[in-house]
Amino acid sequence: MGLLKSYAGYGYGDGGRLTHNAPFIIVHNIEHVRRALRVAASLKCPTFLLSTPDAAGTIGPAVFRDMIDISIKETNLDPDQVFAFIDCGSNTGHALKAVQERCRHIRINASSEILVKLREMLGPDSRVIDAAPISTLNLEDTSISDEAIRNWLNT
Repeated sequence: MGLLKSYAGYGYGDGGRLTHNAPFIIVHNIEHVRRALRVAASLKCPTFLLSTPDAAGTIGPAVFRDMIDISIKETNLDPDQVFAFIDCGSNTGHALKAVQERCRHIRINASSEILVKLREMLGPDSRVIDAAPISTLNLEDTSISDEAIRNWLNT
């Protein structure tokens, strides 16, 4: 928990809402995940990934988790250095499915009470963030270079 807090300025406040200012990278597929983690491995820095909006309802939590797990193994990264958030939109059912499928980090548009309950269900090594706007680098933009990813991760 200390690493996440010191690296990204995380903290719980506002009735359980997680404040965040990490450099998130939006990933759409396994190639995006592989690319982001390959660059992160070269920097040896914590990496914050975010699925596409409501990915829990489209590709599903198991597929997202598998993309992350496969890519972590391929890059030999420490799993505790990768914070991959699956977006659940505003659907608590999708969030519960993400918990059931062992996703470690969730993003959801929900009340403070729901955020606290999800956080309790996931345990101390996991994070739940609300749907507040965050700064992201979206790898859907094919013009983004590895150097741009490197610079983003260094912010």
